[in-house]
Amino acid sequence: MRSRNSKTRLGKGEGVIMARSEEAQERRSEKEIPKVDSTAVSAGEVPITLGGKDYTLVPSLHALQVISKRSNGLRGALEAITNYDFDVIALIVELGLGQKVVRENFKTGNLAEVIYESGLADLTEGKAISKCMQYMTSLMTRGGHDNTGDANGANPPRTS
Repeated sequence: MRSRNSKTRLGKGEGVIMARSEEAQERRSEKEIPKVDSTAVSAGEVPITLGGKDYTLVPSLHALQVISKRSNGLRGALEAITNYDFDVIALIVELGLGQKVVRENFKTGNLAEVIYESGLADLTEGKAISKCMQYMTSLMTRGGHDNTGDANGANPPRTS
């Protein structure tokens, strides 16, 4: 495609068509790219609402390893999510939140209740099923992090 500043001679009317085409392309691009504010989550992180509060599931190597061990592999975890296995869903949310967030915001055993109350299906506030699937995808693609989470479940620091 020729640019507007090109010195190539355009046929009669061709320049107008190209200019309109480029303007239309710019408008489509603006519509397709959502505006992101500075408070948006980092790449790989998955926002989730539990009990009316917003949290973030942050990928870590620790979470990946524990989910894999407790679910008979990553495929087992994915199958458990699609089979609505609540124990696996609660485990994934807990590991995604990290021990510090869980300890500071939920009473012992309360996290599972809050997940239940927030809902599992996409029609509910929590959307735990789809959020867990997004989180698993993030874990399997390294979540944009270098996977240096420690053995205590602490998530890697942001570098941005």
